[in-house]
Amino acid sequence: MGKILVIKGADFSAVAVGRVEPIDPTGSPVITISTSGSVTIACVNATAIYYTTNGSTPTTSSTKYTGASNVSSGTTVKAIAEFASGTTSSVVSKTYSGSCPAEKTYTRSELDALSGENGKYTSGGSITVLSNFNYRVIPASGYSKITISGNWAMYVMSFLYGSTPSSSTYISEEKIAKDAVLSNQEFSIPSGTTYIAVNLFTVSSKMDQVVKMS
Repeated sequence: MGKILVIKGADFSAVAVGRVEPIDPTGSPVITISTSGSVTIACVNATAIYYTTNGSTPTTSSTKYTGASNVSSGTTVKAIAEFASGTTSSVVSKTYSGSCPAEKTYTRSELDALSGENGKYTSGGSITVLSNFNYRVIPASGYSKITISGNWAMYVMSFLYGSTPSSSTYISEEKIAKDAVLSNQEFSIPSGTTYIAVNLFTVSSKMDQVVKMS
């Protein structure tokens, strides 16, 4: 059925009769994060929503939103919407600024008490390490900075996400010169990090190592 459009001016009036084609409405997703860290994303008329929690820009190859999920304090959620026309929205983002956990300091003996494995948690999935190199997995949810001091025979920290640390949940890494002596050297923890795998050389004489999470 045709629509009637009436246009009125100062000294004329006209009536035009014709078909008004439907417009493909687009918009931007709305990200909502509850006080407990539960994330929901919505967008009117979107056929799909894609998002990231590791700081990267989302694309249609990113994680598809299917329902609420939880994030840790300091995590930035970025999202785009895809529409029936094939177009995508602009990127929207929101950071969860829930309560930061209390500052935590690990001595070398406390680090050695943490669980860990050999040869995992790097971008390639695995690396060749000496048999007496171990990864100690430090909980990192909510922290934004790791500070390292001491005489370290260590060469890589891997930042991981997810509820269970593994090589498939890799975000990025920081390489440190082997046998480096560090004095309160600070490293930023990428958004979305829930664990940091620290590669240590287990030599009993190097007991002055300290890691502080803040």
